Order: sequence, then structure tokens, then C-alpha cells
Amino acid sequence: MRWLSIVILSLSHAANAECGVDYKNISSDRYEIVKESKGAEVKDKLTGLIWQRCVVGMKWNGNNCTASPELMNWQKAVDINSRNTSKWKLPNNSQLISLVNRTCFSPAINRYWFPSSPKGWTWSSTRVSSFDEYAWVVGFSYGYYYAVKKELPAFVRLVREAD
Repeated sequence: MRWLSIVILSLSHAANAECGVDYKNISSDRYEIVKESKGAEVKDKLTGLIWQRCVVGMKWNGNNCTASPELMNWQKAVDINSRNTSKWKLPNNSQLISLVNRTCFSPAINRYWFPSSPKGWTWSSTRVSSFDEYAWVVGFSYGYYYAVKKELPAFVRLVREAD
């Protein structure tokens, strides 16, 4: 009987590990492709936000995110807002947390809609109110948020309001 519980535990762990590109997990109906973007953007039907499917540094090739994600400190990530003439911006912590999908891990994001997402920290625009040298990140390995020093490197995913 003991071996049965080990097998069941192993199978449940494998189910989470299988949450990959071809696996439409629990929140897959939450998003839809923004048609004008040729698949590079998705709209969150719950929040109304439009997300780039690839993090900064990666490019959408029609099927997947390719190239290498760029790591940057918080100030460089925030500067995207000021130098970017489009409507894209660094999301606040609440917006970024809305992407977390804990039915998956490493990364804890819907991989059908956000393929090749890095599992590390991703910057939000939200500062830690009591500590000026810290800002909030979401760690997409398991989907939790953390206060980290602004000088440390993290990934950037951009968002915009729907038109």
C-alpha cells in the first residue's frame, strides 16, 4: 500500500510538470489573441489588460517566444515607461500577480498563452513603501511576490490598457 501512495504522489508531481505549451490549463479560456498583433499579444478577459506574450528581449515568431530574455535592474525597467512612446508600460504588482497560475510551476504562468516564459523574478513598477531601495517582483518559479533591491536583475513583461 505504501508504494501506491508514492506512485500517486509521483503522478501528481508529474501532472504539474506537464503544464507545458500544449497543455491548456485551468485559466486558458481567460485570454484571447489580439488579432492585430499576429499573436504577439493577448487580452486578459477578466482584467481587460493586454499583455505582450514575450518578455523584453524575446521576440514572437508566430508560434513561440525566441531569443534571450533581457535582465535589467528596476530603474532601467521603469525607464521603459518614460522612453516608450507607445502605450506599453511596466505593470504594477497587482497587474503582474494577475498572471500567476499556480496550477503550473517553474514557471507558474499559463504556458499556452505565455510560452517560453522565464521562471525567475519579473519586475513590477510598485515600490516598497517603507524601503526606498526595494521594489516588488513576482517570482514566476512558484508565483509568489517578493521585495528585492532595485539594483538586482530581473525580467520585464510589458502591459497596456485595452483601446
